[in-house]
Amino acid sequence: MWLHFFLFGTLYLAIIYIPGLLISRAIRLRVDLALFAAPAVGIACYAILFILFGMMGVACSLGSCFPTILIASLVFLVIGKRFFGTAEFDGGIALSPHRVLLIGAVYIIISSLLCFFLFYRRFQDPSFMIQGFDTLYHVNLVRSFFDSQNFSSLTASLYQSGLSPFSQSSGGFYPSAWHGLCALALEVNSEELNIAANALNYVFAAVIYPSGIFLLLLQLLKKQEGLSCYIAGAFLSICLFAFPWAMLLRGEQFPQFSSFALLPLVVSLAVMTLDSKRWKERLAFIFASLLGCISLVLLQTSSLFALFIFVSAYITHCVYQRCNMRGRRFALGVVCVVLVVLGLVWLVCYKMPFMRSLVEFEWPGTMGFKEAIISVLLFSFSADVPFQPLLSIALVVGVVCVVKNRKGFYLILPWLFFAMAYIASVSSDGTHVKHILGGFWYTDPARLGALTCIASIPILCIGFDAMLQKTASLVHQKSLIIPAIVSTVFCAAVIALPALTMSTNASKSFNGVICQSVDELIGSGDAGIYSINEKAFVARALEEVDNDSVIVNCPDDGSAFAYADDDANVLYRRNYADAKGESLDSKIIRHNLKNIATNESVQSIVERWNIRYVLQLTNSDGKGAFHTYKLDDWDGIQLINDSTEGFRVVEQEGDMRLYEIIE
Repeated sequence: MWLHFFLFGTLYLAIIYIPGLLISRAIRLRVDLALFAAPAVGIACYAILFILFGMMGVACSLGSCFPTILIASLVFLVIGKRFFGTAEFDGGIALSPHRVLLIGAVYIIISSLLCFFLFYRRFQDPSFMIQGFDTLYHVNLVRSFFDSQNFSSLTASLYQSGLSPFSQSSGGFYPSAWHGLCALALEVNSEELNIAANALNYVFAAVIYPSGIFLLLLQLLKKQEGLSCYIAGAFLSICLFAFPWAMLLRGEQFPQFSSFALLPLVVSLAVMTLDSKRWKERLAFIFASLLGCISLVLLQTSSLFALFIFVSAYITHCVYQRCNMRGRRFALGVVCVVLVVLGLVWLVCYKMPFMRSLVEFEWPGTMGFKEAIISVLLFSFSADVPFQPLLSIALVVGVVCVVKNRKGFYLILPWLFFAMAYIASVSSDGTHVKHILGGFWYTDPARLGALTCIASIPILCIGFDAMLQKTASLVHQKSLIIPAIVSTVFCAAVIALPALTMSTNASKSFNGVICQSVDELIGSGDAGIYSINEKAFVARALEEVDNDSVIVNCPDDGSAFAYADDDANVLYRRNYADAKGESLDSKIIRHNLKNIATNESVQSIVERWNIRYVLQLTNSDGKGAFHTYKLDDWDGIQLINDSTEGFRVVEQEGDMRLYEIIE
């Protein structure tokens, strides 16, 4: 099984990086830079192709999409070389390509090992899936994409194939580049959706994210002397619990996780665009940045606003640098004007009608104002997450160094913004400040905590580098041995040493929280919304069911996962009870199927829809179901029992039943 996990990972690397590298080379990015930029370019190309194929009615598959993009990339490579000439654009990176690739490999190796052994290896089985509420939507959308061979973000729907409970098409815009990539990989083995999804997340966590962080540090810390700062980043970027670990443990925000993982790379491309001197160089980086923005939008649109914050901070830096020649006061005045303009752009986006459902979403506060500040400073963005005081020290030293040098305030601004947004979100309810600052991320403390951590990495590296330089001077050692050793020890200490948490006086370690959380999620055979025992029961039940017959189910009891896991023809693939567009026939089934023996309307719908089976995985009390379960929504299904007229027990175990509808 683990072999399949790594084969899926290798496949993702190939289909993402090969076309991305070719196109990046076509616009004459230096070879090392082209390799790092490849995911931002490659993912956008696939997302655009999925939309074009959907509009033209062309079936999406690995055999159609990869060759199309590969051929287009080769053609673009030839055209690009003729247009841009032989010159190569290095993005202002002072290090040689060999050294960049070498340090980048260190980032990837460290992240790959830690992500695998601290998290994925703990699963024991790579097909294990953390079953959050949104997980159901994401895995079922992948299955719907694969079955329909339509991966377009413009028409995304769980019912692109099979019977739909909606009176009209439920498809619409949803950023689904992650789902499309996962559906592509299913061509290799359509029965291993969970393994394919886990492998894709692993690629984002272990390869794309650390390499993006390295490229971001190369851009933001150009003035930093020596390599120790970059080496520190390889360890520090993976030591922050809120990202990637907390989002991996949450398990249900795959598109958001992938877009956050890509964010540092796109920020670095935007910075290169602003720093470009020659017009062809600027054109090349504008093109790469535009594709990066498309990737973010079609992975998870809200990440585009995080990009806006990072780029806005750097724009103020550029404006100050250029205006400072006319005096400090003049420069500060212009910066203030720029900030006002950027703030107005933010407010205009906030007021857009199509943004209302996003920015007005209310995530309830969970702690007081003082506790929120403490959690930010101690990198504990959840009540059960241990404090990370070692990182706090590096942060304080980094801030002091930036303030002392008076040259890197733009590094602090994104961290300060996301920290304030997190504090407002977690410590208040219903306030305008909460929604203006954090509304583009659903005012979700977890997402804002993740962004705060990502934004803190450059500051942490500056602070840690200052401590490394001090250590090296004390031992009279200026080689890279000291930074490597100290960084390794620091990383091990952050991961292994216990610390207090916000919720209890008990001490927990970084590694301990991960292991405990994964073990609790795996649990016993009865653990989870769709437990191991329930999966086994469904597998046996499906042996009794023909592929064409429709199975009626209550999705909140976990049975909706059977569509993603086993391609079961279940009617309800998510809880859409009384959702806009639900058909009258669907409502009749939900409320009156139990009366099939006497209700002619039910009989007519059952015959017309070819419904032959009813699947139940929990009692009508909803124990073990999702939080959205209400008996009143599903009484026509959940109140069926062994004595209900018109139904025959086909398979049973405990509370689980498969009924056949009999005439």
